[in-house]
Amino acid sequence: MQAGRVYLWVSAFGQELLPVAALLGVVRCSGVVGIDEKWVQVPKKAPRGSGRTQTPQPRRWMYVYLAVDVYTYDLLYIALYKQNSAHSTRAFLLALKAKGYTPKVIVTDLRSEYRTAIAELFDQARHHECIFHALQWAHRQLKDVYGTDYAKTRPDVVRLRKQIDAIFDQ
Repeated sequence: MQAGRVYLWVSAFGQELLPVAALLGVVRCSGVVGIDEKWVQVPKKAPRGSGRTQTPQPRRWMYVYLAVDVYTYDLLYIALYKQNSAHSTRAFLLALKAKGYTPKVIVTDLRSEYRTAIAELFDQARHHECIFHALQWAHRQLKDVYGTDYAKTRPDVVRLRKQIDAIFDQ
């Protein structure tokens, strides 16, 4: 069965099957991919045959990496990793490439690990860093330098923040 037919079949059943389609690599892509990672709690795997009668296992922290189409917000690929490292970043991008995705543009947060891995694995793609994450970083720098209560004590810094925000609004 070709990927286009699988995509049409999955889309007929709605959003519930989108993660399954993403894992199979049959979701269409506009060519602009957003990639991010989040620190999440996941349950430990229950032993086989334990059913629902067993006490739930404690949760553990892991990183979930996501690749989404920037225009449709369709989930293209998702994976869990124990660490948020250059190795896991590269492994995620390798798996995305193995699914057959060849993005023209990849948008990421400001993590430097993406820069190197994208240049190596998707050398034809343009790499953009997310404006939202850049603005978050700028706000964090203001708090680090002037303190968390600078809005009450430093009107000059409030003006600076508004000027920075105006740059990102364009």
